[in-house]
Amino acid sequence: MSQENVEIVRQSIEAFQRKRFDRVLELWATEGEWIPAMAGAVEDEVYRGHAAVRRYFDELFQSFSEVRVHDAEFRPVGNRVLVLYRLRVRGRDSGVAIDQPGAAVYEVRDGKIVHGRSYLSEVEALKAVGLEE
Repeated sequence: MSQENVEIVRQSIEAFQRKRFDRVLELWATEGEWIPAMAGAVEDEVYRGHAAVRRYFDELFQSFSEVRVHDAEFRPVGNRVLVLYRLRVRGRDSGVAIDQPGAAVYEVRDGKIVHGRSYLSEVEALKAVGLEE
């Protein structure tokens, strides 16, 4: 099951990269939840359900003209998938580019993503799945 979970997460990230948000949501459970690193840490924000996750995408691209995940490495961990990557964003108004490491953990159940959370550091994500290095 772990390789199937990796493929579901990979497809979701690839669809996100192409801004095919309807396809992303097809891979998420109807009541799936997404906790982005910044909003989750600062505002304790959780986006639950397709409409809320879609709202997150809209808000993200209101702030950034470019959001790209590069060099993604997928690691199955039980029913979760750890993704380590480089994140590149460019401010919509400022044009300032940021390129930094990032990570996310996705939980997959019955072929759908039910929970996802991004982290500002790989160390945090590794701890979240019990793989402190």
